[in-house]
Amino acid sequence: MTFGYYEVITSRNGPPQPSAPDCSYRRQARGVAGGPRDYDPRVPKSAEVERWFRMTKPPSAGAMRRLRDVILGADTSMRERVQYGVTFSSSKSGDFAAFVRYREQGVNLRLMRGGRLHGRYPHLEGRIVKRMRIADEKVANARAAELKAMVKEWCSLGDAAKGPKAKKATSR
Repeated sequence: MTFGYYEVITSRNGPPQPSAPDCSYRRQARGVAGGPRDYDPRVPKSAEVERWFRMTKPPSAGAMRRLRDVILGADTSMRERVQYGVTFSSSKSGDFAAFVRYREQGVNLRLMRGGRLHGRYPHLEGRIVKRMRIADEKVANARAAELKAMVKEWCSLGDAAKGPKAKKATSR
């Protein structure tokens, strides 16, 4: 039973006692409150993408939301949008990544121009089109630093990320 700010706990041993102040935001942050976690309230989120999460209900929504927070929180120029039925993360350098095959278990993050990244990223797969596969929320937390480094490198590329990839000079 709830009365405003305090929740009343009924007991067999006496009158109802008021409980501690409502801390549902803490329960929600731990994923207990029945709703999806909202990891970092400081990271600006798109209402359009929030609506996409509510409508599609992907099976790995927790891991997707964690990766989303890492991407958006890594650089202030990162933005998100829904296009072609999937969510895209982009900056002024162009599209960075999209969640693809989101109806399946696990997360498949496709990096649009991942071949332009020069850093060593051990969990980045593919030769031309790069992707990162994340099984669950635990793995998403473990790979957060690697993903953040990718976003920072991507944003530092600037206009070089948009144009055609420079071909390597061959010596004869």
